Amino acid sequence: DFKIYTNFLPEQAAQLRKQDLINLMVNNQEGRLALWLRVVGIEKLIAQYKGLFPNQSLILCHKDAHALGRLIYQNSGAEAFGYYSSWCNSGVVHGVVDEFINEKGFAPGEIKKICRELGSENKIGECIHGAGHGLLAYEDYNLGKAIDDCKQIRVNSKLSLACFQGVFMEHYLASLPGSGNVHQVKFVGSDIDYPCNAVDQSDLVQNACVVVQVASVFTYSERNFDKAADYCETHDNELREACYFSLGFHASAFLKTSDLEKLMQGC
Repeated sequence: DFKIYTNFLPEQAAQLRKQDLINLMVNNQEGRLALWLRVVGIEKLIAQYKGLFPNQSLILCHKDAHALGRLIYQNSGAEAFGYYSSWCNSGVVHGVVDEFINEKGFAPGEIKKICRELGSENKIGECIHGAGHGLLAYEDYNLGKAIDDCKQIRVNSKLSLACFQGVFMEHYLASLPGSGNVHQVKFVGSDIDYPCNAVDQSDLVQNACVVVQVASVFTYSERNFDKAADYCETHDNELREACYFSLGFHASAFLKTSDLEKLMQGC
């Protein structure tokens, strides 16, 4: 296929069409997407992917960005860490680190080394967050084990929070209907505090869980702001503040707008 594209269809190989990419995503045809990656390269593929979701804050593209990151690592190895992109809440970076752990296993020293080489604290944080995603998958979706793994990475509290949030976000994504995850986790609709009430009760872990739990409440209440706000009101002090901060973030994502006035009305 690769030779056919490059030798006989040079114009098609040089221009990745939006409809082709949409079809690949909808049909989950990772083999064909890998072919496009080889034909046009990482940077152009990411650029075309970004064109499908012009609103970069749109959280709905995050899962697809993860898949693209995993694919890039599968085809490029360590080179993938050199292509940092903050697009779609850094989903590509998360996917790269996720796949790295899937291949290498849990090596806290190596994870820290790779993430620190990205430079800025923001980039390091996104890398550590991606590790959280990968660790939950690596631990067969056992929250307790993945949380303990995050603790072993031994970074500052801000970066530890990023790892914990990655764990809980991966848990949330695996709970979504149609996620295609063979380890699909259970969402307990009658228990709005699950899984936060079933894990380590330390402040940092609970902060991470509550921030992501807002996405679950928002999703399973069909984006009902009142129900999400009611959930935030069940918490005190710092957890309530973190909860409302997360609700504002999801407002900008699910309302599909960057218009400040509309966002304020939503809040």
